[in-house]
Amino acid sequence: MTTDPDRRNEAWQQARRRKVARRYPVAPAPPPPEPVKSKRKPPPKQPQPYWRGAKFWFDEWIDEKGEPAPRSQQYTALVEHILQMLQDRGHEPTRRTVERKVKRWRAEYLATLG
Repeated sequence: MTTDPDRRNEAWQQARRRKVARRYPVAPAPPPPEPVKSKRKPPPKQPQPYWRGAKFWFDEWIDEKGEPAPRSQQYTALVEHILQMLQDRGHEPTRRTVERKVKRWRAEYLATLG
């Protein structure tokens, strides 16, 4: 037996830890939770085919009436024209979607001009 008080205290603590570990074994970690599946429909990977027609109408408009300034009446008329053409063919995009497309097409058009 050891007479050193610090070593006795260490031995007692180690024995106590072993006793507690035997009495209360550590349970294995629970498995990770299943990932939550989103209820939202993912966006289509390819653009819908009717956007090619809408791009054609955009190009026609630009050739006939010139490039519209953003937030002008002509720009709004262009968005309305494309929206109406799509709705006439049975497609129902939102106005915001058409505005985004027109904004992108306008930027591409300006990039081609230099």
